[in-house]
Amino acid sequence: MDALLSQVAAAPQQPQKKRRVEHAVNMGTDPFQTIAARLHAIRQWMRDNNKMEGNIEIEAKLGLIVNNDYEGRTGPFTPGAGIVEILAADMQKRKFVSGVEKKDFEACHRVLGASGGKAEKSNRKDYKYGSGGRKQVDEATGEVVMENKTKSLESQFHLPACPYDCRISVSIEKDMTPEEVKALAEIEGEWESCRHKHRTSYTGTRLPKNMVSDWQADMTHVETTVAGSNAEPDHTYEVELELSAAAVKKWFGCAEGDVAAKETSRVAWDLWERIEQLMPREQTASSLVEIKSPEYDELAR
Repeated sequence: MDALLSQVAAAPQQPQKKRRVEHAVNMGTDPFQTIAARLHAIRQWMRDNNKMEGNIEIEAKLGLIVNNDYEGRTGPFTPGAGIVEILAADMQKRKFVSGVEKKDFEACHRVLGASGGKAEKSNRKDYKYGSGGRKQVDEATGEVVMENKTKSLESQFHLPACPYDCRISVSIEKDMTPEEVKALAEIEGEWESCRHKHRTSYTGTRLPKNMVSDWQADMTHVETTVAGSNAEPDHTYEVELELSAAAVKKWFGCAEGDVAAKETSRVAWDLWERIEQLMPREQTASSLVEIKSPEYDELAR
């Protein structure tokens, strides 16, 4: 990237008329309010579309929203900025790359270790098949879980004042039917990829106001092997927050109106507290400017 910028800077410049150009900096919107609004929309969509069966997994993962044209993070670092939600149409030229650098992974471990609660380690191998089937094997107990996981919703959030962005996703996990288990057994050795997960899960993290978080923090060192490849496993470091099953049930089961709105706000506040705990926003003395309908590409100016 630096070499490319150097080449551009060294290229002969055409004489141009001097003109004054002013660009507004998109400072985004208030993070808590934006996340709360999206969670409200997610809950409503799930209820309206009868997506309430199976194990509903709601997770927020750290990573980077990358521009496909130059493989760099979208938007400049902007101290004091809030959050910018990138809608599906604007993600066509971008992608979310999950994971953090190893040093940041270790820093998150230290923060979580000092935040109260309980830490539990696990080691699993997660095999994925072309049929969409998934088999997980617990290395300590030998327990095998076979399930189908369908991703229903995804929301991407750029955090210009933080080192990483965030993706909130909703997936539905269902146990395989006996017929599906039998079919998978017939292709036992034909998996497409294997993710060896070395995970530490933190639960019961303390929050302000003497509250306990409903979001479990999963810190996972993943070694990914692709079937048929002689390459060394790919090592990635994943940081994700998953809403507990009990909290999902309580939130989705709330009566409509003020009760549901209050619970949505609580879940959103809890999530944003956890994200800020892991990567505090770089602040400035200026107040956050809210732009209700931002043109996202303003960030790149």
